[in-house]
Amino acid sequence: MEGSLAGQRIRVRLSALVNFLTNMYRIVASIIFSLIVIRRLDPNDYGLYSVALNTANALNTPNNVWSFWSSRRHVLGISISPKASMILSLLYLVISIPLYIFIVMPLAGSRHDGLLIVVLIIIFYMLTTPLAPVSGLITLYAPEKYGYLMLLFETLRVILTYTLIIGMGSGIVGAIAGPGFAGIVLTIASIMILLKAGTFRVTILNIGRNLGESLREAVNVLRLSVLSIPSAITGFIASFDKYLMSLIASSTLPAAFASVSSTPKLIISPGSFTIGLYAKMLRDPSKQDAADMIILYSFVSIFFAATLSLLSIPAITFFNPSYASGNILLIIASIEALIAGYAAIFESIAMGSERADVASRSIYDVIRTPLGRIPLIQMLRFVLSVSVAAVTQAMIYSAGVRDPVILVLPYSLSYLVSVIPYTLYVYRLAISKIKLEIPWVDILMFLLALLPSAYVLKLLGVGDIIISSFWRDIVKILPGVGVSAILYIVVSILLSKRLRYLVRSGMMFLISSIR
Repeated sequence: MEGSLAGQRIRVRLSALVNFLTNMYRIVASIIFSLIVIRRLDPNDYGLYSVALNTANALNTPNNVWSFWSSRRHVLGISISPKASMILSLLYLVISIPLYIFIVMPLAGSRHDGLLIVVLIIIFYMLTTPLAPVSGLITLYAPEKYGYLMLLFETLRVILTYTLIIGMGSGIVGAIAGPGFAGIVLTIASIMILLKAGTFRVTILNIGRNLGESLREAVNVLRLSVLSIPSAITGFIASFDKYLMSLIASSTLPAAFASVSSTPKLIISPGSFTIGLYAKMLRDPSKQDAADMIILYSFVSIFFAATLSLLSIPAITFFNPSYASGNILLIIASIEALIAGYAAIFESIAMGSERADVASRSIYDVIRTPLGRIPLIQMLRFVLSVSVAAVTQAMIYSAGVRDPVILVLPYSLSYLVSVIPYTLYVYRLAISKIKLEIPWVDILMFLLALLPSAYVLKLLGVGDIIISSFWRDIVKILPGVGVSAILYIVVSILLSKRLRYLVRSGMMFLISSIR
């Protein structure tokens, strides 16, 4: 069948290598982007920017659900499924856009550029959602190409945002439009790659063609989307928490602190490793591939989590000295992100190995599998976490506390506490699908490799530096971080036999590619 990718061979380690290297670039680019935005916007402006953008992301959640199912079904041979997702997204815009205006305009309306901010977010972040399946197909067709596309996106995002904010002084408008233009270029490039590869033809963008078949498939996607209602609620709550904490505190300052302190969740990201792993599990589940991804994720993320925690003060003031008091929030976010990364790997194994959505006609059979259970448990985790945190924040605020760090702390702690049992649950689901063996020895070796790395940072005393003058203070930190990273890498490679093999294999591939 046209566009079927079920027979495509997925090279998990190549995908992990390419996406890891590009993710390193993404981290640097994201830091530069955040630096441009956070240092150029005062906390109140940045708080509004965060709330407005996160509200759009929350309302876009159903589009992510349809994109997930349509991309998955396309891989398993149903080539018209992406068009069905586009139809559903177009219909949903009739609801989401008016709702977004109703929610955000009260916050932005008092500004002279408030209407422009709302209109730009609608244009760049909402009207483009019907093309969401394009990104999903790239990750399932050739995950390594997703890494190349991210290089393009991140480069354009930084250049355009720098030009608009610093060069033209456009403030929040530039922070919205820069990534928006870059996202449009990314979508066009993704479509060109998919068309060239024959994954789908340009006629798929013609909604009117084969409309009857597309509508029937839209019904199937919508039926399966019932399984993702918990995921939609989860995404909405995860994006809506900043709006909620601002509403309770009658200020956008808590949202600003929450956004800045959540930076570790962008850096400690399992995406480089789960993209290829999920695509592989859809085709040929392998416990060795899963174990290797855990090793690579642990090697990278344990170092990042530890370094960000030890350097929490310079890390959070890297963006703006005004956030110095929020370093405890960054430490908590680092630990939570590390644990959540393992959960994401287990999710990819459990859900990628499941076939009930195509093998069974009954939706109730699918609900009893990881495809139904994982979204439900995710939803329960976030509902409980945000509910407890919101009630706690309201009590603290009623007691007269106005410190934004204290007001955000209940959210940080509830997310951290709840991620532990959730990770254990998805681990049990993963090992029920494949006989996964956690590489505990390698993880222990990485923890041991942290000791000399952490000692160097403590010895140099860089953990208490507040970056008030960027170029003056950053040079005090970088040498120590560089030495610490080199020590960690060398000791980890010496101690972990499997990591040595993976590094050697990656180097051989790079050398052969150059030749």
